[in-house]
Amino acid sequence: MRDNLNKLLKLEDLTMDQMYKSMNDILKKNISDIEISSFLTALEIKGVKKDELIGAVKCLKENAKKVEIKSDDVIIDTCGTGGDGKNTINISTGATIIAAGAGVKILKHGNRAVSSKSGSTDVLEELKIRIPTNKDDVKEEFIKHGVSFLYAPLYHKTLKNVANVRKKLGFNTIFNMLGPLVNPSNVKYQVVGVSNPSYTELYCEVLKYFGAKRALVVHGLDGIDEITITDKSKISELKDNKIKTYYIDPKDFGINKVESKEILGLSAKDNAMRIKKVFMGEEGAVKDILALNAGAYIYIYGSATSIKEGYNMALKSLENGDVFKKYVELTKFYSKY
Repeated sequence: MRDNLNKLLKLEDLTMDQMYKSMNDILKKNISDIEISSFLTALEIKGVKKDELIGAVKCLKENAKKVEIKSDDVIIDTCGTGGDGKNTINISTGATIIAAGAGVKILKHGNRAVSSKSGSTDVLEELKIRIPTNKDDVKEEFIKHGVSFLYAPLYHKTLKNVANVRKKLGFNTIFNMLGPLVNPSNVKYQVVGVSNPSYTELYCEVLKYFGAKRALVVHGLDGIDEITITDKSKISELKDNKIKTYYIDPKDFGINKVESKEILGLSAKDNAMRIKKVFMGEEGAVKDILALNAGAYIYIYGSATSIKEGYNMALKSLENGDVFKKYVELTKFYSKY
């Protein structure tokens, strides 16, 4: 570890193997908290590169509890990095249920709040959608409803060993980058939101390395880790083992740009209520941004030939009641607990 730390202090990149070994020492607490904090700080100052991110992901995957679901269907994940500090409403959570209502199969990896007032787990609880606490419940929910939720701490237990150090450091580290890359079900289709625009290509490269078949990595130019409706969005797309980057504008979808305050998040309870109102037919900015992101999920799943077509399919599923029906199904599934 000391040799690797010295390399970082010289602003030199680590190899994949060096990063793997360093991460293993961190996760298994083979080194002191001071050494861990020094390593994470030096790495953050230097900047995380592709091989370093791959090495870290490899280590975390090998230490994770796996969820194996056999399915002939495409399954996607809709996890984002979080940590954008913008405190928006829980976009990917609401969009996931909309996409599920349109027939998309989803295993969403998620956690509690990072920098916002509520994370995906927080708002799901307020929506009365319980998070499965074991693999069997995940499988049962997925088989019955085509969607389930994976609460990250249940599958990545070694992360608790660095929780205190991360909290005391008070800034984002490589650990904030890992969530979308370590889904315990090893999905091959993903829409990933990133809080740093320079990460869109990087994440596509890492997903490609780990065998992803299709992926969108998105960043709103207003700073959020989602496709936004207040500005343009940057998207890097992995398809046929090739990566291309492009930008989309809300007006391309017939959506009027809004002020950031229109999509601002409140408490988990308030966010859940606003999302539920969209499921029940309420119009407005929250519906627009949820449906647009759901459109990206529908597209990467393969049900649509473009994000725009996916967006229109999301709107149709809201209008014909399929989304609200899916939501009610999910709430009833856990009434037995």
